[in-house]
Amino acid sequence: MNNTEDRYEEYEEFTRKKYIAIAVVVALILIGLAIHGFKMVYNAIKESSEETDKIVSEARKTLTEGLEEYYGLKESAYLVTDRSGEKGGHPVYKFDLPETGSYTAAIGTEGLCTDFYVDGYYRAVEDYVSELIEETGLIPNGLPYRVGEVRCTFNGHRENYEKRCKAELLPVWLNANELSKFRDGKVNDRERWMNEIHTYVTIYVDQPWDVKLTAESFAAVREELSLFADEFRIGILQSEGGRAYKVYVYNPRKDIVTTDSYLAPEE
Repeated sequence: MNNTEDRYEEYEEFTRKKYIAIAVVVALILIGLAIHGFKMVYNAIKESSEETDKIVSEARKTLTEGLEEYYGLKESAYLVTDRSGEKGGHPVYKFDLPETGSYTAAIGTEGLCTDFYVDGYYRAVEDYVSELIEETGLIPNGLPYRVGEVRCTFNGHRENYEKRCKAELLPVWLNANELSKFRDGKVNDRERWMNEIHTYVTIYVDQPWDVKLTAESFAAVREELSLFADEFRIGILQSEGGRAYKVYVYNPRKDIVTTDSYLAPEE
């Protein structure tokens, strides 16, 4: 009887030790897997962080180098106040200049674009168009007209920038020097302008004008307009004191005229 009990106790002891050994092995395996998993997670986070740092660094480099190369603005001359989307590689920056105000810059597949010279470009277009009208007699002398609207965009704007910021942007290469050439009619890279810049100009003639405009009517201004404009619209008031305008829409790049109508809002 005692031998049986001894053997039973020995068997229990053996079984207990076996399970303890198995538990230790399992624990060691789990610890090893945990350490391996931790290393994998750590390395993934490290790689992701390094990649993010690289993206951020390259974006800031594009911004600082672009502003200095084209605008002559050293990094110390402005303050970046916002960097939304920077870590994702599609940043929109806000930067302030003490003397002139706040601006927007965005980086996308078309490179760096900003609104730094947008207002200056609009004024230049207004002056340019007014001079064209005066020189060519497109609108008869004495007939009152006004440049009602100028707006612009550029290749890739809608796809790469418009969804990320509300500002109207222009490529960074359209700077003060390029604006000066534009005003003087001495743009060097005409092909670049025609391929990248898309401007829409609306002229209002605020009294009735008995005329039917065709592509031939715009022949004298086509070459100058095709440099920058996709549409050149002339709205003619249909009756004295009225609000209805007949709009001739001229596309100088395709040399075609279509018509539209516009009802001016009540004052």
